[in-house]
Order: sequence, then C-alpha cells, then structure tokens
Amino acid sequence: MVEALHRQRVLNFLDAFYCGDTDAALACCDDEFDGITYAPIEIFPHLGHKHGQSWVAEAIRTQQERYSSRKYEIRFLAIDGAKVATGMTFRCYFPRSVELRHVLSRPTRDFAGIHQNSPP
Repeated sequence: MVEALHRQRVLNFLDAFYCGDTDAALACCDDEFDGITYAPIEIFPHLGHKHGQSWVAEAIRTQQERYSSRKYEIRFLAIDGAKVATGMTFRCYFPRSVELRHVLSRPTRDFAGIHQNSPP
C-alpha cells in the first residue's frame, strides 16, 4: 500500500516537472529529495547531482528557457519502502532558431537524444 503511494508520487512529480508545474512538482518531494542526471555538463550545466527541493523550480525555469520541448520515458521504477529510484531517458529539443554550433563545443553526433528540430 505504501509502495503504491510512493510510486504514484514519483510519477506525479515527473509529470509535473516535465509539464513545468513547479508547485505540483514541489508538493511531490521533500527536502531529502535526490536527483542525479548523467549528462555532459557542457550542454546541461543545470543538471547533475542535486539534493533537496531548492533546485526544482530553478531547473524547471532553466529547461523551459533553453528547450522548445522536453520528453521523458521511464525505463524502470524500483521501490523499496519509502525509497524510489527511476531510470529514464530524457530528450530535449532546442528551438529551431538556435544554432547548435553555438551551444555545443563538440559535434552533435556525440550526444544522442539532442535534436534541433521539433519533436515527433
């Protein structure tokens, strides 16, 4: 029963986070929240290991400013009592007006999941 509640809370957080609903995202986590994103920091300086609620609103705002669209796909969800971990794929799309050579210091082929065009 408790595991189902925690599972739903994580799903609600992800939906709110990627929809840009800061208040709903913050309502789903406490200050012991940990987020880890493995990504090149040259492209995603606002990601990496984050702890607590303080970064959530800033991350949502930054991503809304930088990307025309953001999508996620949950690969797995593991629940152990009050602890929940997810493995997911994150895709972001830069606006068409952005020239990637100004954003990236390496060729775009090195970064799968980064697309300049509109999402499918």
